[in-house]
Amino acid sequence: MISKNFNKIFQLILVLICCFVCTPETALADGIYIPEIAYAKLPDMPFQRAVLTYRDGIETLIIESSLEAEGKSFGWIIPLPAVPTKLKEVSPGFLKTMTECIQPRISHDQIQLGYVIFYAVIITLAVFYYIFGRKKSSKGCSWIIVTAILLFFFAGLGIGSLTSFGGFGHIKTYHKTPGINIYSDSQVGNYNVAVLNADNANVLDSWLSTNGFAKIPEAGKHIVADYITNGWCFVTAKLHREGSGFSSPHPLLMSFQTKRPVYPMKLTALADSELYLELFVCADKRAEAKGLELSYCDRHINKEFYVLRQKFWGYLGENYYRRMYHPFAKNILWTNCVITKLSAKLTPEQMNKDFEIEFESFEPFIQHFYSFRGAIKKGVLISLLIWSAGLIVALLSYSFRKRFKKDISHPMGRFILPLFCTSIFVGLFIVITVPKIKVVTGKNYRNPRYHLVDTHKLAMKFINEQPAIITNETKIIEQKLVNYFKNEKWENSFTGEPIKAEDSPGNFTIIRNNENLDLIVYYINGAPVKKRLTFEPLNF
Repeated sequence: MISKNFNKIFQLILVLICCFVCTPETALADGIYIPEIAYAKLPDMPFQRAVLTYRDGIETLIIESSLEAEGKSFGWIIPLPAVPTKLKEVSPGFLKTMTECIQPRISHDQIQLGYVIFYAVIITLAVFYYIFGRKKSSKGCSWIIVTAILLFFFAGLGIGSLTSFGGFGHIKTYHKTPGINIYSDSQVGNYNVAVLNADNANVLDSWLSTNGFAKIPEAGKHIVADYITNGWCFVTAKLHREGSGFSSPHPLLMSFQTKRPVYPMKLTALADSELYLELFVCADKRAEAKGLELSYCDRHINKEFYVLRQKFWGYLGENYYRRMYHPFAKNILWTNCVITKLSAKLTPEQMNKDFEIEFESFEPFIQHFYSFRGAIKKGVLISLLIWSAGLIVALLSYSFRKRFKKDISHPMGRFILPLFCTSIFVGLFIVITVPKIKVVTGKNYRNPRYHLVDTHKLAMKFINEQPAIITNETKIIEQKLVNYFKNEKWENSFTGEPIKAEDSPGNFTIIRNNENLDLIVYYINGAPVKKRLTFEPLNF
């Protein structure tokens, strides 16, 4: 009687599960599971992003430095081993695009656990049915063993396929001081930039004070003296901002000759605060720097790419397929260049020396991290695989002993309970021990072009509702469009953040093309996709 009831219960559960799993795991409009994508989250501390290229004895350094402070006027002092031959403003979205395009491998939402759980439940029910539901005879139960093994096999195949800031004002020129040699004094974007050298640290301190910079702390005068003794010059940049608090002024490009590439850091330590540094080194070989951790290294080739029938040329990683199609990339990258990403969370004590860049033979490398969700999914997956495989082993062993009428002890006490405990322990161990990282998430569209098309449709709707807006300056239109996207709850589908007027993935800019306006939306790899906003000549 118990055996018959168990058989009926088993058959009912099996039918219900099959009906449930025959539907998609996630009920979406198009019937497709759309996993989230994850990007490494920057630490909650001031950070510097920089690109350092070195080729034919010329170093080009692009630096973006965030600041967290009250006040509106700030100065920035960068020591360099030679007088720069080029000073240039760099688009604020370029370094952000580098960060988002060249990411570590992050396991977050690639595994659809519903199907794995289904296979594990079916295997469990089949094994329990065979062991507990048919004690009198093993005749006719071979199909259960075969089915359990096939389910485990197809589960493995399925799992393999599834894992696959305010505006800045202009500043007046600097005052001259005896003992200071000023090579150039110019406006570069939002900065008033001077390139100079000094006879000694006291003279430089006096010049800085006269021109509105903070004085050099006593602890930093010997650092400045060392730079002066070694023949270094100083690039000073002064800006004025309209807001306060946290902001990231646009990056600054400096190009100069040097026999050995270096990233200046010692003066940064005087801020006496922790700093997160991301340094992208572009050269002909793999880069290393003592004190910085290797995050990524790959050779990038020039590659053609199409988005919405628009052709772009950019750079594609040969081994890890990281793409960089931002328009500015062609100014600093070249075909077959090696991009190395070095990063670290630095304390003031770790910034007491400049980072000297060494080069080694090329060897591809990429870090692999898990988000918290990815770590849990990994642990659950391994637990289910161990549990299912162990049950099949138990089933085969039990069937063999029963067929040859050998001694059969209670399977729950002998094997199944220890198997359950082992699978849970291994899963927890994996969740705890895998390398984890904080992430920000976005929607991973099956076709990311949807974000570009939908952003354009929403912008056209805004233009149709306010046709007079097209006569304004592009910056005003951009800001109003940002507010409109916010009100419409339209986010950056690649990062999950609010959309910004910025040339970085998922964001947009607007340019005036003769008498028309063009909306430029930036693809996930930085490619600028242009869409017309106005079709009739504007009447000014």
